[in-house]
Amino acid sequence: MLANSSKICVVHVFFVFVLSTVGAQAAEPVNTIEFNIRQQPLANALLDFSYQSDVQLIMPSALAADLIADEVVGAYTLQEALTQLLENTGLRYEFTGERTVTIKQMKQSFNRVDRRRKRFEQLGLEQMYVRGEKSQEQLADSTVSRVALSGEDLESRGVKNADELQQFVPGLTVESPQTTNTEFSIRGAGISNNDLGTASGVAVYVDDIYIPRQSVANMAIYELDRVEVLRGPQSTLYAQNSTGGSIIYVTRKPSADFEARYLVEAGNYNHFINLLTVNGEMKDGLLAQLALASYKRDPVMKNVQPLVDGNNIDSDSGRLAFRVVKSEKLEWLLSLDIESREQDAVLYSIGPDGPFQFAAGLPTVEPSDSPRSVEVDTPGGENLETLGLMTRLNIQKDSHNFSLIIGRRSHSFKGLYDLDQTPQLLVNEALAEDSDLSSLELRWSSAPLAQNNVPGSWKWKSGILALQEKAEFNKSYQAPVFSADMNHWGQSLEQQSYSVYGDIQYHLSHSTSLSAGLRYLADIRAFQLTANSSNPEPGNVYLSENFKQQDKRAWRRLTPRLAANFQVSPDTSFYVSAASGYKPGGFGGTPHNLLSAGIPYLQERVISYEMGMRSSWIDNRIKMNSAIYSADYRDMQIFTHDAVGKNIVQNAERATTRGFEVELQVRLVTSLQIGLGMSFIDAKFDRFLYEDDGRLIDKSGDRVPRIPAATLNLSVAYLFPDTPLGSWSIRADTAYSGDAKNINNDLAWLEHRKYSLWFDYLPHNGKWELSLWVRNLRDNEYFQASSPGISNGNNAFARKLEPPRISGLSLKYFW
Repeated sequence: MLANSSKICVVHVFFVFVLSTVGAQAAEPVNTIEFNIRQQPLANALLDFSYQSDVQLIMPSALAADLIADEVVGAYTLQEALTQLLENTGLRYEFTGERTVTIKQMKQSFNRVDRRRKRFEQLGLEQMYVRGEKSQEQLADSTVSRVALSGEDLESRGVKNADELQQFVPGLTVESPQTTNTEFSIRGAGISNNDLGTASGVAVYVDDIYIPRQSVANMAIYELDRVEVLRGPQSTLYAQNSTGGSIIYVTRKPSADFEARYLVEAGNYNHFINLLTVNGEMKDGLLAQLALASYKRDPVMKNVQPLVDGNNIDSDSGRLAFRVVKSEKLEWLLSLDIESREQDAVLYSIGPDGPFQFAAGLPTVEPSDSPRSVEVDTPGGENLETLGLMTRLNIQKDSHNFSLIIGRRSHSFKGLYDLDQTPQLLVNEALAEDSDLSSLELRWSSAPLAQNNVPGSWKWKSGILALQEKAEFNKSYQAPVFSADMNHWGQSLEQQSYSVYGDIQYHLSHSTSLSAGLRYLADIRAFQLTANSSNPEPGNVYLSENFKQQDKRAWRRLTPRLAANFQVSPDTSFYVSAASGYKPGGFGGTPHNLLSAGIPYLQERVISYEMGMRSSWIDNRIKMNSAIYSADYRDMQIFTHDAVGKNIVQNAERATTRGFEVELQVRLVTSLQIGLGMSFIDAKFDRFLYEDDGRLIDKSGDRVPRIPAATLNLSVAYLFPDTPLGSWSIRADTAYSGDAKNINNDLAWLEHRKYSLWFDYLPHNGKWELSLWVRNLRDNEYFQASSPGISNGNNAFARKLEPPRISGLSLKYFW
């Protein structure tokens, strides 16, 4: 720990030196760009600015409503052009990335009522990413299928953790059979398990720091600028283990405008949330932000036994961030975040049809008399502690940009579960995990130049990334019913990952560009396993012998990407792309004996072909993004369970996922907005011999397990005419998921729908906001995760129900 602290201190000294050195440099030559922007609505003028300067602009589309921009014709610097475009609009610009400008109001706290009113005119959940939903760092990603959700809208819809994101992102599926075991899939790929030797195929990042463990992926969501979901394999940036896609959390940066706010939310089941945020400038160039969040809720599952009820929430989080801005070309960021989460028990409802039986020979359990009740002898519980540190230096030059990103993530987790779901002590599972990850990334990219976006111009991005993780995981099964009282696997992992990547984009014409990217990845994993049983014998279904096993493997891969973008008009663009992805092989964490432990599974590879369109009509009143894709997987890693709950990993030799996604946003009248998202996935095995208890079963033609064929979300919001008392609005959300199959073709979960309703009020003084809300309006008993061990009858299993109908109110107060 002392050595790590010394390293951090050295890094900070380096940052201080660079800050002082760069700040003292002489002014560099200023490039101008030939602009030709006519007088028109501000939103369209900003689109033209982005295309002509190749600079990304980020802003809520509602801010530009009803505003007209003056013409900008001639040679201007970026700053001069933006100043003229935003003159007399009440808006200002701020450089927030290497080539990213964020448009804001003059004061974050200025005219809060008008700001809130305009936000209801915003189309759907997406922020307006001028120039094709482009992220701060990604090159040529007008050819990437992306959904961007603003932090403000996520907060207003009550999204508190990652598993709720799927309600708003077509193609994203999130399972959480245990609170701290979150399984993501995008476009039919990504699901993993909680063993150390495995990795999820959906990469999760917080401020560009990779999150390696599923136990911390379902993190608390608060004080975010946005969440971006990149669908499909990522070949260059955000490509760590990304065969399905990536999820990127971007926290709010400290800003110079002082703002303090307090959010309190209360509802039935003692649902209670506190959120306090303070933001402002401490002194010239030094900005700070503090956010403290707490989320509590009583159990929503009843244990018939006189013990602890289950599925409650008890989470406390905090984030402290600093930002040093020496000029528009130099920025340093430092953030520290912590989270503590506890749950009394994880309880499952039994049903829906027939008795549940965990394994042959165990007592059967009839369906729950009340769906939200169960009778177990060991309530168990969960505890998670996380710590994160990120420091980043951004330097912008006229010829290039540079970023240095250093991260540290660690966590400790413990859990105890009653797997048999009976009032007898039959099968209990205990988990304990500790992990520590360090990462360092260097990024270089070309800076915006006067000749960008003209025939013959090009731009580039490159970088190197190094990750190192050390982790330990202990898993135990107490199973006296199998004459195997205690069975324990101690897993230890040391892994290093190194990447070098680059992207280049070449403009054939003003409207057509070609892109090419390549990433080289090397993953080195040293895995150690110690297995001990109190009764090691051939009849023990968990462990037939005590043993130790060590293995060290290296996997290497090149992941290329090619794409073309066609800008048909300022309002319509098409793209085609071919991208590859890769995830390293791994090791089984709970093998039956030494022989099965010595067989690692293979790396997963994918090539994806995609065609998409982005368009808008009627002065931005209708927007549509759509994509159609086909992905060919080789040695797809399939994660299942055996009849007694142990993890199983096998490689499907060939699998194909095909589908399409549509996001439609409509605002034909100012007071009414409609958002619709749809996803259809056909994910099937082309060639797969599945081993089930020594038998080979041909699964060719079967659906890939736990992937719904269709998902849909619909949002309708209406803003009532202004009144002397203030502004009123109402919003309704609907989310639908089709059913999903397990590997044995029975149901993993049934199709389900969720309805939610919000009613918001804003007084004219703008000092506070009030919302009345109902989540799961129809009190549907739906689920999207189930306990392993289905062995007695179709549809007979233990299911983790999602929360019942919860209603309450939210109050925000601003200083």
